[in-house]
Amino acid sequence: MKRFQSALAVSPVEDGEGGVRTTPVRPPEVTFEDETRFHTPRMKLALVAGVLPAADNRDWTVVARVGPSTRLLKAARLYPFTLQGSFAAFLDGERLHLRLKLDDNWSFFRSRVLVEGPWERPEAVTPAWVIEGLGRPVPVDYCFD
Repeated sequence: MKRFQSALAVSPVEDGEGGVRTTPVRPPEVTFEDETRFHTPRMKLALVAGVLPAADNRDWTVVARVGPSTRLLKAARLYPFTLQGSFAAFLDGERLHLRLKLDDNWSFFRSRVLVEGPWERPEAVTPAWVIEGLGRPVPVDYCFD
């Protein structure tokens, strides 16, 4: 049986005369055979579509489930990470651009997201560019079989 044990820790204890002294405290021992379970909801890649201004790429708008524009990703419409999903996201981003009557300083985008939990009611939707450490959605050409 393997055991993991760290160095002794020090804990302050009153010495009875109003002062404080330190005594070594042994941390609990942890065995690798302990029952440890880790659960995370099922995750999959998806796409969202939207528009962003050329001047400030951090200000972006995605297509919402109910139709109007929103900057909240939790209200974004999800598209499958497939060729058809990519086409649909592209067209909806273009429609959003026209519906909002935006000028040529705005462009539409498709962006990858990581969806956690069921597709119909995800527990979390995280933009891939956030996980990758980027400051904004970046245009990416996807190649699907």
